[in-house]
Amino acid sequence: MTPTKIKTSSVSRSLSGNYWQRALELWESMKGNVLLEKWNATVIDGVQAVISANDALTVGHLGKRCSSDNHMDAVALFGEATQGRFPEQETRLRNILSIKSHVEYGPSLVKPKEGQRVFQDADRFLTWVQKELEKQPK
Repeated sequence: MTPTKIKTSSVSRSLSGNYWQRALELWESMKGNVLLEKWNATVIDGVQAVISANDALTVGHLGKRCSSDNHMDAVALFGEATQGRFPEQETRLRNILSIKSHVEYGPSLVKPKEGQRVFQDADRFLTWVQKELEKQPK
């Protein structure tokens, strides 16, 4: 069985920092919202921060970002960028992206326990990406 091709957009590696800046701003917003117990905003900020951080990582490593409508393609591109060396982070990314449509477009509200869990996962993923990006040559 032939693996499906991931729809990507080519992006200059020099623009990785722009995606990271977006991730940082959303990360800060997520932290503020968790303190205010605004769970819907916390989770939406967390999801979007993780997407931007993943884009920063894949652009930095591969010169491309996922442009597919399927969020799981971004996970596959992460695996390509990291050569499958970080399964824990890949699982974290998959878990966060799997709730994107539900929390952004679904009728139900985020419960505190779910908000805290997503906050923790997003915070850990973002901290890890930050360390990885610091290793990249400037």
